[in-house]
Amino acid sequence: MARELFNIKSVAVIGASGNPQKLGYTIVKNLVDYHFRGVIYPISFHAQTILGIKTYLRVTEVARNVDLAVIAVPAAAVPEVLRECVDKEIPLAIVITAGFKETGEMGACCEQQLLEIIAGSHTRLLGPNCLGIIDAANHVNASFAASFPAYEPISFISQSGALGASFLDWISANHLGIHYFISLGNKADLDENYFLERLRSDKLVACYLEDIKDGKKFLQLGQQYNVERPAIVLKPGRNEAASAAIKSHTGVLAGGYPITKAALQQYGYVVVETIEDLFNTLKAFAWQPLPTFNKVAIISNAGGAAVIATDALIEQGLELASLSPTTMNMLSRTLPRSASIHNPVDVVGDALSLRYLQAMEVVLQEEDVSSLLVILTPQVMTEIEQTAAYIGKMKKYGKPILASFIGVAWLRKVYGSWPKKRFRPTIFLKQRSGHWPL
Repeated sequence: MARELFNIKSVAVIGASGNPQKLGYTIVKNLVDYHFRGVIYPISFHAQTILGIKTYLRVTEVARNVDLAVIAVPAAAVPEVLRECVDKEIPLAIVITAGFKETGEMGACCEQQLLEIIAGSHTRLLGPNCLGIIDAANHVNASFAASFPAYEPISFISQSGALGASFLDWISANHLGIHYFISLGNKADLDENYFLERLRSDKLVACYLEDIKDGKKFLQLGQQYNVERPAIVLKPGRNEAASAAIKSHTGVLAGGYPITKAALQQYGYVVVETIEDLFNTLKAFAWQPLPTFNKVAIISNAGGAAVIATDALIEQGLELASLSPTTMNMLSRTLPRSASIHNPVDVVGDALSLRYLQAMEVVLQEEDVSSLLVILTPQVMTEIEQTAAYIGKMKKYGKPILASFIGVAWLRKVYGSWPKKRFRPTIFLKQRSGHWPL
């Protein structure tokens, strides 16, 4: 279904510039650098060519059809340019320009004018005040984000352009890919519902939404996602101060958070409350099979860490799995007497990698275990790399496994020194084990 919007074979950049400091230059360059396979039409009053591409004074001068127009002109000039897009029957116009509803009453009137211009036409509007879109499958970077992600069936819808740019940077840093990135901006026309309805074929969709335009339809769409293809939502505005900040950011009023959160969860959305939770949840869903029920087992070499993890699991509505007598008997024959054979399973502090492996092999065969959390604290004898490798081998059981390797000094031991390049311990462990530690 997304092809009706994203089957982009030609892009006009209106407000294109030959000045590398201007947004109009960056957007053209992003299309070129991302190896866009279609035709680029820079629209500029000042340059005859941009990056070796012939320019036009107006989009109406382009002889062929245009699938997408990216508008990056001053706010006062946007209405005239948008009228030309309507005359050209361009299916989608993205207004990058800010200075509309988010600035107050006068800006809201200008934004309403944009809606009047496209009313009854073939042109839909994304924005204004947005970052643009990326379609990694077709090498379309119609944005001014400094990122060129690889393809993966994960999409992100963001009402904040800056947060969207940070998300794209995080995607690249964590060796993930993306399918569609959509910056909604002020949502004058196209909103989250329009895109959620068209992204259901992706493995995972994540959303940052400061308000929900049509709550009833949004909830109905949540029912169409499921545990196999979840939709994650981060919605700020949990208090009055945050709601006021949202109004100044996008010019909208947010609804009551507790009611919104309860409704979203009831209709199938995965609700997170921080950016860190959004990223961690996305990592877990992107790289892991999803659990079929809510029973969790814990294997740890530290009793205190296991207790803290248990509290966190229970608070999130999960349950500790019950280990059968057969499983506990197998653990008692495998682990030392000082170990705990109940869940959480404590393999004690001197556990080498083989002990972790033996405990995981037993616990993952337990029918009451839907997922496993492996906790490691670095002792003198701890075999960190080999333990990570053994965790990766457990994917044969088809159950989600999350690992918490606590501490960072062990990285110096592994590498001999702290890596100079930007580095994440979790990337290291993903590369070694195939599983994502949180």
